[in-house]
Amino acid sequence: MSSTNSTKSTLSKAEIQGVVTSNDPSISFKKPTGVRSEFWTNYSQVYHKNIVQDYIICLQRRTVLKWISENGIIVMSHHNCLKSKPVTTTPSRQRTISSYCQQPSSSKEYPLLQKRITEACVEYCAVDGRSFESVAGTGFMNLVKQLINAGATLGTSVSVSELLSHPSTVSMEFLFQLKMYIQNQLLSFYFSIDQS
Repeated sequence: MSSTNSTKSTLSKAEIQGVVTSNDPSISFKKPTGVRSEFWTNYSQVYHKNIVQDYIICLQRRTVLKWISENGIIVMSHHNCLKSKPVTTTPSRQRTISSYCQQPSSSKEYPLLQKRITEACVEYCAVDGRSFESVAGTGFMNLVKQLINAGATLGTSVSVSELLSHPSTVSMEFLFQLKMYIQNQLLSFYFSIDQS
């Protein structure tokens, strides 16, 4: 996806970000050729003095991100850009300051919600053949936290099946994270041998 040039500038991410922030005319942005993902509507590839860089820019916040074509859209999908929305009217379901704080267990809805969650956990374990201990795992807790955050942000009008990733997408993300972990381990091993 990224263009191939024989000479590449060796600017760091911080230097590129500085040049972008200062609106330096030597920086330009262009979409790579042949991209199909809708993520690219919010991103462009960075060029310095008309030489393609291994960086993309988030067009919402003008944030520079490290990117190579082999990574595909992973960097974009992990970027937590708060999209600016024009303020028109106050939403009908505006969150209060207390909604951002941890709710005490004395809340009126707490026992009912806890019962519903317990029933859903039982169904998860029984239907999917999972151990009961799996609902106490760190990964499960992180999933639940992300779903709560998504529900708080999007409300109840979003379909669960739309929000959850396809198993093949989860598998590919796992393989990517595993590859990155192994590469980092090999690099640290290489540097420790090189230093001795």
